[in-house]
Amino acid sequence: MALVPQILWSQRNESVLLKVDIPDAKSETIKLDPSGKLHFEATSNTKKYSLEINLFDEVDVEKSKWVIKARNVQFYIAKKEPKYWDRLLKEAGKHHFVKVDWDSWKDEDEAEEEDYDLNRNWGGDSGMDFGDMGGMGGMGGMGGMGGMGGMGGMG
Repeated sequence: MALVPQILWSQRNESVLLKVDIPDAKSETIKLDPSGKLHFEATSNTKKYSLEINLFDEVDVEKSKWVIKARNVQFYIAKKEPKYWDRLLKEAGKHHFVKVDWDSWKDEDEAEEEDYDLNRNWGGDSGMDFGDMGGMGGMGGMGGMGGMGGMGGMG
């Protein structure tokens, strides 16, 4: 049976940033589709991880990116419409595997959207665009992560 990895998330007006906590991920399968459905599978140290989530709202697959790092897999997911989401997932409630990434969090009234460059922001040149994935389809969304009032995604 596959394990569910922990997710750290933060957002900007135009994007959602995710860190999936899987060190040295291998044999990954990643699909994101415009509805916001994200499907992710990978192995790490002989353990299999799997995650399928529905993001709060629609996303722009062509502008979304991901990169595999030594400690995690990081995603830049572009929102279809620029606005702050109430939470990460469509399904309201507490999700034990989702936590806010306070180191990356920006409130609506803080800085404008940053131009995320995988080389600069995530320290590598191995980023993949979802639009370049050919037959893999798009990445799915992470809907339903419940939240505290004003703290999207916190459950």
